[in-house]
Order: sequence, then C-alpha cells, then structure tokens
Amino acid sequence: MKSPNETPSTLPKLVTELASWSARYGADRMLTQGAGGNTSVKDGDWLWVKASGAWLEHAEEREIFVPAPVATILAGLSANEDRKAEWTTPGGRLLRSSIETSLHAVVPDRWVFHLHTVASMLWSAIDGGRTAVADRLQGLPWEWVRYDRPGLPLTRAIVERLGSKPQVLLLENHGLVVSGASCPEVDELLWDTEQRLALPARPVPAVHLEALRAAAPAGYHPALYADAHWCATDSDSFEAATMGMPAPDFAVFLGARLVGVRSGQSIAAAADLYRREFGLEPAVFLVEGHGALVRDSVGDNGEQMLEALGRMLVRLPENAKLTYLPIPEILGLLDWDAEKYRQSLIKE
Repeated sequence: MKSPNETPSTLPKLVTELASWSARYGADRMLTQGAGGNTSVKDGDWLWVKASGAWLEHAEEREIFVPAPVATILAGLSANEDRKAEWTTPGGRLLRSSIETSLHAVVPDRWVFHLHTVASMLWSAIDGGRTAVADRLQGLPWEWVRYDRPGLPLTRAIVERLGSKPQVLLLENHGLVVSGASCPEVDELLWDTEQRLALPARPVPAVHLEALRAAAPAGYHPALYADAHWCATDSDSFEAATMGMPAPDFAVFLGARLVGVRSGQSIAAAADLYRREFGLEPAVFLVEGHGALVRDSVGDNGEQMLEALGRMLVRLPENAKLTYLPIPEILGLLDWDAEKYRQSLIKE
C-alpha cells in the first residue's frame, strides 16, 4: 500500500515520546530481542508504528516509525487484505510498517507495546499455561489470545478477545501486548505483569568453551551470549530445546529446529539428519553438556533469540511441558514473504 498524499511530512512530538520508551524496552533483552517486538501510538487518524526489521533499541538513534492511516488498515482487515504502509522518512529512508500493523490498529488504546518478554514467551508456551497464569494475573485487565500466525490471522484472534476491554494480552506461543492511555500507564502495567509472571532460574552447569571451539565445524562458533549455552549444558533444557520452536521468532531466526548433538554422536551426523529432514543448513548445534554452536551467518538477531530461549528454559517449572509450533507452521513462516522482507532488511 502506498501512503496517501496527506501522509505526515514531519514527526509529531508523540513519536519522540514513543521512541524514548521503545529504546528503553529494546535495550532490555528480557523484554525483547533484536528486531522482535513492535510499538505504536495513535495520533488522530494516523497510527505511528515500528518499521519491519527495525530494532526498538535503535528508536532514538534512527528513524524507525512509519505512519499508517488507521481507517485504511481497518478496511484492509475487513477485506482480508494486509494493507501495511510504506513511507519515506524526513531523512530519506523508505520503510515498510511492521508485520503487526493491523494488531496495533485494532487495539483501541492510544499506546500499544508488543514485546517478546522472556516471561510471557515462557508462560504462553507452557502446556496448560492459560489456566496456570489465571491466579497470577488476577485483578489485571487481561486476556489470553489463542495462537495464530503473525499478521491478519493473529489480529483476528485478538479481536475475538477485545470485548472485556483488556489492556494486557498474553499471546499463546508468542509474547505480550500491553496498552493504555499513556506511556506511564503502559509501563506500570508491563512491570506489574512481568513481576507476576516472573519465575526463578535454576542453577545450571558451566559451558565448556574450549571443547566447543575444538568441536566447531567450519562456519560455526560458540554462542556469543553466556545464557544461550544453558540450552545445552542443562539436561532438562537440552531436551526441551531440541523438541521444537515455542514461538515464531525462534523459527524465523534459528530455523526449523535446534540440532541436538548427544554424547557419542558426531556433529556431522546430526547435521546430515537435519538436512535430510528440512533441506536446510542447521543454524544451531546444541552439544549436550557442553554448549551451543551457532552458524556464522545467523547474526545478532539469532544470537539474542538463542539467549532468550536459554533464559526461558531454565525457568520452566518442574514437571511443566512446553508446546511447540507445528512443523508446517514453522515452514510456512520461513517461506513467508513478510518474513523474507524483514530478513532482507536485517542483512543490509
């Protein structure tokens, strides 16, 4: 969708405030990672929303927000058309609005923050999580939203839950949406929710970096962030991490599945099994008891998502089980034009 002629030519003051809060949340990897998450503010007929592929962390350093006409976005939803906006910023950057533009348009509050917090991704992926969080979130204006693919399908799932006027949405196998009339109100709700959902991390064995470096095949290196290795050094986390992907961005940035390398198994043999199953090169090898190896081309988005997974899994309650995205859904995400566009921006 091309922006209409009356598209704002300058950034309103509200966008400066949006940038300040967005950068604050984007700098905390317990709240969101890399290009994940998106934020918005409604200014009259316009929705200012984060651009696809942009990082919240960079909100004060770069022009990352796109104006989208609210009425046009809502009309697209009714017509089953994903009418994202394109805009050339005052600085000359051509940006496309977030995959989740329609989500921000349908939530009635002025300020909307969609984050991939470690706590919300964990609880939203736990089998029976909807029931388990009910006591923790009691008293908050919250709703559970069933899983659907990001974009219009997820937006429709959210519309189904708006009748109670929630300000906190826990998105199944995805993350969190918090909204309100002001940024301070959203901030208070966010931290209240995070505190209620917080779980302690159990002690985990240390990573064996020298052994990892020695075992790394060409084109791979030990994960950059220490917590990422928890996916492999902790036995319970290893089992959970190698079973599937619990949320979309894990699949988008880390592939169809993390490849577990068990004691006595060669990395080459594990890689061959993965190639035969998916026709892809593995993004991550989890060497059981030692740590994680990451393909050099994965980039910091993937490194941060692996760190987030490690942080999630060491907080998984005893006897709790995770749910995972079906393989056809994961392969659909990997072959989705919207995600290919986001990835192309990340590689620039």
